[in-house]
Amino acid sequence: MEKKKGVHLTQEEWEALKGKAEKAEAYFDQLLRLQAEFENARKRLQKEKEDHTKYSHGEMVRGLLPIYDHFDLALSNLNGTSNPEVILKGVTLIKNEMWEFLTRHGLSRIETVGRPFNPEQHEAVEVMEDDSRPEDMVVEEVRPGYLLHGRLLRPATVKVSRKKQIQEEEVK
Repeated sequence: MEKKKGVHLTQEEWEALKGKAEKAEAYFDQLLRLQAEFENARKRLQKEKEDHTKYSHGEMVRGLLPIYDHFDLALSNLNGTSNPEVILKGVTLIKNEMWEFLTRHGLSRIETVGRPFNPEQHEAVEVMEDDSRPEDMVVEEVRPGYLLHGRLLRPATVKVSRKKQIQEEEVK
């Protein structure tokens, strides 16, 4: 039979080892608490992010409500008038109110006609042969483009000039 060797500790060594074990247990308990706090903070931040995404447009929607109300008012007044000038004036006022609201929130229109074609802001849908204008000049805007705080929101759809091509047959 093999004799087992044991470790013999002095009372001081035993107390020191016991103290270190208690300290390690306290650190482990503290680690578990910190992990739980971190997980709770992560969940709280995720909920705040979801709430922010859900409700962040509230201020903008609140600003649109008066414009929506004006559309309702205009529609209710259509029955009372057959004068197209009055209707046109009302719709124009609403359109201007809407544009002012949008520009206050960072929207701007991309300049097109008479400007050089810029593929980063313009989308060409047609090339028009025209010797009276420089090459690749925007000659007509089909649909406006917009920037939101300087970032492209929608490119402008445009028609672009091109010099007339000389037919090979005409040269011969």
